[in-house]
Amino acid sequence: MFSLLGDVLYIKIYPNKVSVRNVNKKTEVSKSAFAAFTSQRLLVGEFTVAEKLLKELITEVAHRGLFRVPHRAVIQPQAMIENGLCQVEERLFLELALGSGAFKAKVHVGADLHDDAVLALFN
Repeated sequence: MFSLLGDVLYIKIYPNKVSVRNVNKKTEVSKSAFAAFTSQRLLVGEFTVAEKLLKELITEVAHRGLFRVPHRAVIQPQAMIENGLCQVEERLFLELALGSGAFKAKVHVGADLHDDAVLALFN
């Protein structure tokens, strides 16, 4: 069955590691970066390295059919958030999600979310 709404992905960003869960299909993959993307000051200091890893993981868990339907993504930094995110950091995470092919993205800072809570963010 073809849906106009793509998969909902829950992306967690760790120092030099990314985890992607397809909430619809209940599948998850994670992988360490081939080169460091975390710097001393930023969780994602090397944007292109993190983006490449994220795109690679998304192709493993997202819709695989004749047509590629853009996904929705919740992206959550898992480190270096002690005092919250500044506007630049929040924009970085949004751009990371949108650059991966998401047509809609949200940044979540806080406790890890269950699948239902991730879906509720888009309803």
